Amino acid sequence: MTHHSSARPKARRNPRKGYPGVRRARGLAGLAFASAAVLTLAGCSPQAGDSTSPGGATAAVAQGSIEGVAAEGVDAFLGLPYAAPPVDDLRFKAPEPPEAWEGTKKADAFGPACLQGGEVVGVEKSEDCLYLNVYRPSGVDADAELPVMMWIHGGGFGGGSGALFDPSEFVERTNTVVVNINYRLGALGYLASESMGADAGSFGLLDQVAALDWVNENIAAFGGDPARVTAAGQSAGAMSICGLLTSPETTGMLSGAILQSGSCAFRAFTPFEAAVEAGNTTAAEIGCPAGAAQLECLQGLDAEVLMETPGRFSPTFGSDVLPAMPMDAIEAGDWDAIPVLAGSNRWEGKQGIFFSVGPDAGSMTAEEYEARVRETYAEKADDVLQRYPAGDYDQPALALAAIDTDSTFGCSTFTFAEGAADQATIYAYEFEDPTSPTNAGMALDGIDMSSAHSAELAYLFDYAEVERPLTGEEKELGYRMMDYWAEFLTSGTLGSPWVAFTAEAPTFIKLTPEGEKPFEDFATEHQCEFWASMS
Repeated sequence: MTHHSSARPKARRNPRKGYPGVRRARGLAGLAFASAAVLTLAGCSPQAGDSTSPGGATAAVAQGSIEGVAAEGVDAFLGLPYAAPPVDDLRFKAPEPPEAWEGTKKADAFGPACLQGGEVVGVEKSEDCLYLNVYRPSGVDADAELPVMMWIHGGGFGGGSGALFDPSEFVERTNTVVVNINYRLGALGYLASESMGADAGSFGLLDQVAALDWVNENIAAFGGDPARVTAAGQSAGAMSICGLLTSPETTGMLSGAILQSGSCAFRAFTPFEAAVEAGNTTAAEIGCPAGAAQLECLQGLDAEVLMETPGRFSPTFGSDVLPAMPMDAIEAGDWDAIPVLAGSNRWEGKQGIFFSVGPDAGSMTAEEYEARVRETYAEKADDVLQRYPAGDYDQPALALAAIDTDSTFGCSTFTFAEGAADQATIYAYEFEDPTSPTNAGMALDGIDMSSAHSAELAYLFDYAEVERPLTGEEKELGYRMMDYWAEFLTSGTLGSPWVAFTAEAPTFIKLTPEGEKPFEDFATEHQCEFWASMS
């Protein structure tokens, strides 16, 4: 990978060369809260003799000793600071290392979620939010060298909290270590202006880099292997990982990546110069015009004022932090070409119609569907309507969902796999469960919402933003998925029925309650050649 200059001193890199040291999003809308298991962990205080692991749920990290929560099968260490609070004169700057502490720090409660619109049930929100949580199997030896997953939540770069995904069952079943993290969101994470320098618009991504630094440095203290750290994420979390894969900041720090419903072919990041120009305008509108005093002015504003600034924020590219749009870097071979497991859900776009059409989507008429397509695709609308006639679907709104599924999610996953497969081992999947529960609060009258965006999360984690618990058959699919994910964490490979994706054999694995099977008709089923011609 090509290295780019940076004014920031680098932390430890490439743990493979030797280790030197010691609930949730409604897709793109925001997160709701967690399971009884997480509440139990957060609400109890460890007592002498409670732990099933040697010496209790304790560990020693670079900043000091910690005592977590020992539950049956899993030790959890909650609310660990991986960076200094990004407040006051650290607002709109790259994260600084956390301070050390004396004595033993209690790690039995989640840190606050980062500021965002709406409530995050069960946790407070704060600008001081750079915390992570570590889950390990009970009784694990410190030198166990277990594979590690660092989970990055989704939420459209504007919502979410790592604490709201409970991986306890995953950890106990698969004998792995899981870390979930917070990172700055919205304007506090991604606003750019000329006064912020080369890091402008990259603060949320740099938080993830800092969390990965912390994991590489400290995970051995929890029985994890710093040479086997896989970043996994969903939606905006997966897109963030694409930034980690292509940033010089993280070269050599990951052994693998898992991208769920967020492909590196999404062109979701913002050009640096355009972000700075827009950010200067935004800053002036809220009373901080360009000039020498701009940054100090922005750092002095009430954080809630900043979070209410209009606009959709995402990481910038075209700087030292992220030199290029991720897919462009991948196609140029300028990335960490490590094994990747990437996939999407069969009906991702069903969640999209909840937001774009609303609760009355089930009553959308064919005429209303056609009008919306014409508004979106203008002179190309006839081609889209010919490919997706309303009469082919139970409701016209499902035709709209099919368009979003194929054009936005399915075919971008295919494009990434096709572009990366000649450089790295790529495994591709599609999740399809025709009975999967709907995300809580997102049911639409008259429309089957199964296999929508975020549907797979409840199969991997205790993810309570669903309308009901999984059935026994759904749970069995979840167990198989946990085992596949863990196999990938362990070795970067997957055995039968999985086969690596290649240009000659572009194979996806269909994940269904009836079992898994390879299929090579993914691009045809999702009309990817058509959507490629539309770009």
